Amino acid sequence: MIKYNDKRIRVNDFLFADSSVFDIFSFSFILGNPKTALTDSFTIVITESTAQLFFGNENPIGKMLRYNDQYNFRVTGVIKDVNHFHLSVNALASFTSLPIVYNNKDFLKVRGNWNYPTYFLIPGKFDIKAFDRKINSYYKTQDDWKNDEPQFHQVSIDCYSYCLACGVVFHG
Repeated sequence: MIKYNDKRIRVNDFLFADSSVFDIFSFSFILGNPKTALTDSFTIVITESTAQLFFGNENPIGKMLRYNDQYNFRVTGVIKDVNHFHLSVNALASFTSLPIVYNNKDFLKVRGNWNYPTYFLIPGKFDIKAFDRKINSYYKTQDDWKNDEPQFHQVSIDCYSYCLACGVVFHG
């Protein structure tokens, strides 16, 4: 649930993202700077439709949206509505906010919390099989992962180039 002044609206497709998301994907910014939009904790980039719901014709930059009646996120960007993407997006909040939101300072370090896709921008000529071997080899060296099934990384053609169980690789 998101609140601004007297407006309380359930925003579907509220996602947390690393600040580099705009280096990987081409979201069209209407307001704000993609290089700095999510660099600080408790910042948020919203779609044009989401901005219209809360702010009408007001400029939303710098305004605070209250998330789940507990956390204030400062609007640092507005992007065009996202229609052609593999995820539905109405809001992208800073990933660095998660340890506080989940009340666990080690949230991003705990293996069981690694359920977020990771994206890589790769060069045109890239040996995906060698990358696959290297990733799986690394995981097998980790004491708490040694006995896991070797399904850390599964390649299939999807999205733009390759989708992985542990992340998504895209040609740049």
